[in-house]
Amino acid sequence: MERARTEWLRQLGFEQDVLRRDAGILFAVHSMQLNFRQPARFNDQLFVRSALHKMSGASMQFVQQVFKDETQLCEAMVKVACLNAETFRACPIPDFILTEMQCEC
Repeated sequence: MERARTEWLRQLGFEQDVLRRDAGILFAVHSMQLNFRQPARFNDQLFVRSALHKMSGASMQFVQQVFKDETQLCEAMVKVACLNAETFRACPIPDFILTEMQCEC
């Protein structure tokens, strides 16, 4: 799920290492609620669907689903906080990122 959120950001044009270096921010999981439906097995090829559910000033919430073929294995509600890269304290999501994300919500 972490990789899927990273790819979601990348699709919007944001690389996390660049955000840390140039904007001084990073994103970290604050909390997660998981519902396991079926197990995955070793070497299963999995697909993760990520959708932005809602945003606030310093956080965003994703619905993420893990599939094997057409079978849903897991669903998660993931709250991600925007943090100052130096202090690791919550900070507002920069406007240039919010603008792109609001198109997705």
